[in-house]
Parts: sequence; C-alpha cells; structure tokens
Amino acid sequence: MTVSFFMLPTRAWELLAGVMLAQGMLPAPRSVRGEWLRAGVGMGLIAFALVFYTEKTPFPGLAALPPVLGAVLIISAGLRNARGVNVWLSSKPMVFIGQISYPLYLWHFPLLGFAGYMSLTGLGVAQTVAVNGVIVLCALVSWRFVEQPIRQRRVLAGQRLMFAFGVACIAVTLLAGLLIHFGRGFESRFEGDRQKIVRAMTDRIANKDACMNFAPDQISKGELCHLGVEDMSQTDVVVWGDSHAGALAPGIADMAANAGRSALFAGQHGCGIGLHFQETGWSDRACVAFSKAMLAYLMTTPSINKVVLVSRWSSLRAPPLQAPAKSSPASVTAAQALGQVVAQLRMAGKQVWLVGPVPDVKTLVPRALYLKSMGFAQDFEIRQSLAEYVEIQKNTLAVLRHLAEQPGVSLVLPHERLCQTAWCDVAQDGYPLYFDDNHLSTHGAKIAAQVLAPLFK
Repeated sequence: MTVSFFMLPTRAWELLAGVMLAQGMLPAPRSVRGEWLRAGVGMGLIAFALVFYTEKTPFPGLAALPPVLGAVLIISAGLRNARGVNVWLSSKPMVFIGQISYPLYLWHFPLLGFAGYMSLTGLGVAQTVAVNGVIVLCALVSWRFVEQPIRQRRVLAGQRLMFAFGVACIAVTLLAGLLIHFGRGFESRFEGDRQKIVRAMTDRIANKDACMNFAPDQISKGELCHLGVEDMSQTDVVVWGDSHAGALAPGIADMAANAGRSALFAGQHGCGIGLHFQETGWSDRACVAFSKAMLAYLMTTPSINKVVLVSRWSSLRAPPLQAPAKSSPASVTAAQALGQVVAQLRMAGKQVWLVGPVPDVKTLVPRALYLKSMGFAQDFEIRQSLAEYVEIQKNTLAVLRHLAEQPGVSLVLPHERLCQTAWCDVAQDGYPLYFDDNHLSTHGAKIAAQVLAPLFK
C-alpha cells in the first residue's frame, strides 16, 4: 500500500487525467443540460467516496477512480462555458485555494502525521481544526515567500541556476536520509530509558526476513530458520506460526540456547494455522500454500517430535458456531481447521504445543512510553487489564483448552508471565515489551517464552 500510494507508476494515470484536461483532449459538453449532467455525476462520484470510503478501503487502486473521474467531470463541465455550471470554480476564493493547493498538499501530510503521532487518543474536533489552521498558515507563507519569488524569477533566475539548486537539494536530502537510516536515527542523542524505548521500535528477531514467508519448495526441503545453538543434529522441534510466532522467536531461541538445544522455525505474516482446510479467496492463496506445505513437511519428517503452534488466534475470538449437518470447506471454522491440524499431527506421533495469545495493547507501546516520558498523556492507560484480556480471549482460550485435553497436546499461556498482577505489563526495567501494539519485542519475547521451558527438557 505504501509503494502504490507514494510512487509515480501507480499514480501516473491520475496526473495524465489532468494533462488531458489541460491539453483540451476531452470534448466539451454540447449543451447546458450536458454541463449540469457532467457536474452532477462528478459531484456524485466524489460524494460517494466521501461517504463510503473508510480506513480499510484499499487506496489508491480502483478506489481512486471515482474521485478522479468525478473531478475530471466537474472541471470538464465548464469547458463549453466558463460562466455556466462552473462559475463557482472561477470565483476569487476558489481560484486562490487553487493557487495555494500545492503547498496545502505538501504541508498537510507531515503536520497531520506529527499531530496524530503526538496524540494517543486521536485528534478531537478542536485539535483537528487547529492543526488545519496551522496547515493553511504554513501554506500561505510558503506560497508567498518561496513559491511566488521562484515562479516570478525574482530568485534563482536562469535555467542553469535553477537546475543546480534542484540537484543540490536532491543530493542534500538523499545524504541526510542515508545518514539518518544508517545512523539508526542517531539513537545516541537519547539517554537512559528513552534510548531503550527508541530501540524497542526495531527490537525484534534479527533475521526476521530469513524466518518468514517461506516458499513451499523451501519447506519441503526443510530449509527453515534455525533457532538456538548452531548444532542442528539433535533438532526435534519445529515452531510454526504467523508474525506473532516471529515476534516470540527470539525468546524461543534464547530458551533453546540456554538448554543447549535448537529448533526450526517458519512463519507467514497474517496466516492462520490450518487455513488450507477452510474455503478461502484468491488473496489467501499464499497462506493456503504455506499452511499445506508446513503440515505436509511435518507429517513426512519423522525426526520432528515436537510441534509448537504460535499465532495471534484472532480468528478464534468469535463465539463458536453450531456445526452444520454436512461438512464442506465453506463450513469449516478456524477452530475446526486448527483441530484438524492437531489431530493429524497427533496421528503422526507428534507432541503438539499450543501457545496462547499475548495481550493486545491500546496503542503503539514505544510511542506511548516515549510520549509519557516527555510528560504527555499521563492519564492515558495503555495497558490491558487481566480482566479485559480474559474477556476478549475467552473463546480463544476455550478452544485451546479443549484441544489441550487430548493426550500429547500441551497448552502454555504467555499472559501468565506478562499479567502477574491485575494489569498486563508493557515495559520492564525501562524496556518496552512490545515493538508495536500487539507484537512482543525481543525483551518481551524472552519473558513470555519462559512458559516453554519444559519444551527443551
């Protein structure tokens, strides 16, 4: 989504729509009725996007078509007669907004982003109005004292000087970006707990790219990620899961290393265990292939005796449905799919270890702790209470406990380490236990993974 939003190749057609208008490549309406029809349809398309688009709407993609086409229709409605339906677009206030529209566009993203970052509860109406006022003020200043002097050739007159200045700006920006990136944001400028908080934002498994998103042929060959000691000759443990398994992996690696043991690990972002037993769509094809390949590998590898299943288990949170009379992939629930995985692993003589879900947090933990260290949002409680955790996860825990009643199936609960009081911890000794709002940091993983100590005995 980030690439498609910011990069030119995926947005070029929107710019070309404006070029077609500017170059007169679109025919003008033939009548007043045609003008109003175009303008009406255009307004309707933009209104549709305003009303029905949400934060979950994929954008740009096809979702960009209604507002772009709507703008084209509204502007082209005035091609026949500028004083007709689009007379309001020719008014001085609208023309002036058009003149400062580009600096408005440039300023709105960083200022709204920074304001949102500084607010743990989200911007209220008054805050949003205030931020937008600042955006307009900044846009006016930059338009008046930066854009206008350059456009009117009062500064940087001449093509060579303008080109040299542009190249210099690009070079300085690129160099600054590289220095910040390879300098890890100059963490040394922070001290004490603030430095621990900042480092937690990237505190996760070191070789995460090598441990996630395996291809089926890699899995069939046993080319999985290694955890623990380098000697893999006695490895009989495989960890299978999603991104939460990847977050817990450093803790498992630490437990294995301390016991002089090792384990194999493979994870796939956002993929439910046993998803291939359910009816899925095209978008889940990679998850289905991963789930099927992992189960096939485990079933055909007799040296693997213990299988650890780690997931967020969010698909188990809904209350269980009554089983239909006739089973089909369309009727298989996530709980039933997990049950089939466990049953097949047990039939193959494997010991199955189910790892329960970790508590969710109400916002990004490192950001929240950093803002609190600066005196902001002191009254905002980011922790989840143990009672909230139990209520949210009651169906998940019921499914996992039911499966653990079978011989050869064990259930371990990381929250028992993280929620030792009425609240679930988000930091310990100044170190954040999460690197976002639901994935454990390396420090958090080493605490939560202690529940798996019996695995390596």
